[in-house]
Amino acid sequence: MPEKVAIVGVGQTVHAAVRSDVDVSELLLEAIVEALDDAGLGLGDVDNAVTACMDFLDGRTIANMSIAEVVGSYLKSEARLCADGTSALLYEWARIATGGFRIGLVTAHCKESGGNLHDIEVAATDPFTQRRLGIDGDAVAGLSARLVYASGEVSPREAAEVVVESRRRGRAHPKSADLPEVSIDEVLSAELLADPLRVYDKAPPMDGACVLVVVSEDVARTLNVEPVWVTGVAAVTGRYWSDGRSGESGPPGGLGIRYCGSR
Repeated sequence: MPEKVAIVGVGQTVHAAVRSDVDVSELLLEAIVEALDDAGLGLGDVDNAVTACMDFLDGRTIANMSIAEVVGSYLKSEARLCADGTSALLYEWARIATGGFRIGLVTAHCKESGGNLHDIEVAATDPFTQRRLGIDGDAVAGLSARLVYASGEVSPREAAEVVVESRRRGRAHPKSADLPEVSIDEVLSAELLADPLRVYDKAPPMDGACVLVVVSEDVARTLNVEPVWVTGVAAVTGRYWSDGRSGESGPPGGLGIRYCGSR
């Protein structure tokens, strides 16, 4: 049976369009200190880390080298994912659930203000067949939106309703900034970004970091915190080929993690 795994600490920086007051490691340290304080642990208690960051956005190869000190990975195990923080949480869950580690940091950071996002995203595409086309994240999202709208599963108005609600919830978070209120009509009439998507359909660029402290059950029982138990994890991807050669459509790509409430 896998070990039970719990989240016992959470830390998050203020997310803003520009955090020029700190560099990447200082930005992440803000969230690490908050998460460890929340858990009642110190950096010396951590036996491993899983970090999520992007070389292109950090402007360096092997971007996690710049945060090794603040995550405490010197002479300790660290796994780095060039992906989102949810994937990092799944990875840390597996590390602890299999009994290899007991106390881990899951970190994710990004400073999107550090460069031109279009140029960065284009540079991440295949250099021989795609880069000359200038395809960035906006273009890819626009093509995907065309497929979704054409299927009839979601309409542009329904998508705009999600934008309005997401921004409402975001403004209520004490660590969010630079998130003006918009109406459904404003979303639908905004400047085109990548047809059929408009500028408010895209999350605004942000600088920020998030950290979770994840522990095994025996550690969670010793802490003076109310743990949140990870009760299930799942990953699913769609088919690789787009021309139907697999013989089946497959589910849409994505990653899901479900949590139960504290107990």
